[in-house]
Amino acid sequence: MISDFQAARVLNHIFGRIPYDPPASLRLGLSYTPITSNGTGFTEPAASTGYARMEFNNNEDTWQVSTGFVKTNKAQLMFDPFTSGSSTDPNVTYWFITDVAEGGAAMYYGELSRPRPIIAESQIWINSGEIILESTNPV
Repeated sequence: MISDFQAARVLNHIFGRIPYDPPASLRLGLSYTPITSNGTGFTEPAASTGYARMEFNNNEDTWQVSTGFVKTNKAQLMFDPFTSGSSTDPNVTYWFITDVAEGGAAMYYGELSRPRPIIAESQIWINSGEIILESTNPV
């Protein structure tokens, strides 16, 4: 889903209000809590778990060509191994894409296909096609 924050950036660019150059790289984040429509509200795993937003190239190697107002990830996206955490900790349930390493607002966001635990010496990956970005008008 596109956040209100990103939708405003795109509309302002398209209709001549502000310049916008797509970033060469983006970051994928994980959240325990739902992301709000304005791109905030995410609760990320603690840095002490070894978690950091995953940086990836914003290009044709990462993304499929859009079809029918939908864009999906072509590449599998993998976080670095976690250094702490256990199966008794809460699961992350949501993903978001942003253009900053910390803080900021989500540009796009959604729910993972299944909740994922943060466990020491494990990794979380997002399979090809799991991130679905849609550009449609609400009904």
